[in-house]
Amino acid sequence: MKVLTVANQKGGIGKTTTFLCLGAQLEQRGFKVLYIDLDAQNDGSRTLNADTEKAGSYELLANRLTADKVIQTTPTGQDVIASNDGLANITSKLNEPQNQIGKEFILRDSLKSVKDKYDYVIIDTAKDLNPATLNALTCTDYLIISATADDYSLKGISTLLTFTDVVKQYTNK
Repeated sequence: MKVLTVANQKGGIGKTTTFLCLGAQLEQRGFKVLYIDLDAQNDGSRTLNADTEKAGSYELLANRLTADKVIQTTPTGQDVIASNDGLANITSKLNEPQNQIGKEFILRDSLKSVKDKYDYVIIDTAKDLNPATLNALTCTDYLIISATADDYSLKGISTLLTFTDVVKQYTNK
């Protein structure tokens, strides 16, 4: 199972579109794909017709659930760990004292429950470099940086690369 994460510290530059198109292309080629939406706006989840009222990525991270407990299959057949409104509070939840130790490894550890079921896991992240994004980068095999040709996007790439240097040093070489 390969994990691909789409990220940039800048919003509005096509992260979710890249996430959706990449997953669709892999499915068309016959691969089994798990979509994980870590963006509180939940545009990816809604586009995939996932139920954003069900337990999803927030519950996985906040309650340290295994991935198999929060996967839903959409009416069109995609397997999704959907985002919901609770994800907007993930930073404060994971910064509580009882959640400090190992919080960056929650997603990596939760994916062990489905490692033999999927060829690819595609992760959409928010523009914030928050604990959810840290979890995505900690478990990813490949980082895809979505960008546009403007100064703000380039600044976002620079900030993300600084962040990934720390991730490489401590949680995912």
